Amino acid sequence: MSLDIPFALAVIVLSLSILFDYESSRTSILSKICISYVFVTENEGKKLTNGVVEVNLSADPTCELKLYNSSLRIFDKDRALPYNISSIHHCENFFVREISFSFPLNLSAYQSKKIKVILSSENVSLPSYVNNYSPSSLSNVTVRISPLNCFKAVSYKKAAEINNTEILGTSLSVVIIK
Repeated sequence: MSLDIPFALAVIVLSLSILFDYESSRTSILSKICISYVFVTENEGKKLTNGVVEVNLSADPTCELKLYNSSLRIFDKDRALPYNISSIHHCENFFVREISFSFPLNLSAYQSKKIKVILSSENVSLPSYVNNYSPSSLSNVTVRISPLNCFKAVSYKKAAEINNTEILGTSLSVVIIK
């Protein structure tokens, strides 16, 4: 059996280019995800119904994270909360430096809630549940905000794009774990 050298070299070059493309696509599927927590506590023993909490988040003072305001999502446990963006201070490149937003919240007397705020480096559409909430005076409520904690992960949008894609002849499936 004779070895066809040009064919063997072509297979090696093709294999390397597939591996290179795979490596570059593997890193491009990751987005920067940043999470902050808003801790809201009712202090005076009064039930809060349809209160509107306003938050001013210093998202990226150094303009290095490259976060999009359209990626803002707010969750009370697993339930997405509607919100209103009242102001945005952008970096020179239009990424978010600081963002102010408000959202509705119900609290029982002396109840505390931990609200999750997410921003990412992925430019996505604003959710359909964005509303126009005006902040109300909440003298009986304390609001504390944690700093952003950022990491790289596969976003829901990118997971949907690559689900059931074939790479190197192997079916790739992304499982999202909550």
